[in-house]
Amino acid sequence: MVAATYKLRVRYNECGPDGFCYHGNYYSWFDMAQKEFLRQHPEANAEYSSSGTHIMPLDTHSRYYVPVFQDDELTVELRIKHVSNVRVEVEYTLVRDSDGAKAAVCYTKCACMSVSNRPLVLKTVLPQLYSALCDNVDE
Repeated sequence: MVAATYKLRVRYNECGPDGFCYHGNYYSWFDMAQKEFLRQHPEANAEYSSSGTHIMPLDTHSRYYVPVFQDDELTVELRIKHVSNVRVEVEYTLVRDSDGAKAAVCYTKCACMSVSNRPLVLKTVLPQLYSALCDNVDE
């Protein structure tokens, strides 16, 4: 199940002299899909924003399939793959809208952390967010 999507158009400044988009930009697009998920769950978003906690990436892995170019229209699809007491696993798929080609897939594992970088129990500290994540797990 796609939990959130983010649509964008590749900008000139995101591309190198070879004409295609620098892959490091993909992560900011994945982050925007994350923000879209939070916008769809305003109670969870408010809870997270005021909590003083953060969701910190522990591991990330990306696979690139086809390049994307300036002015390409893209969609980032966010899927929640697994939720535990502390960790969340998310998959992002970057799709080129013109032909439906899968441009990249990124997997991340994140943990709920305090401002002092100590792990926290997600369902205790952020129950609204935990519930929203669990309700959207891609099974």
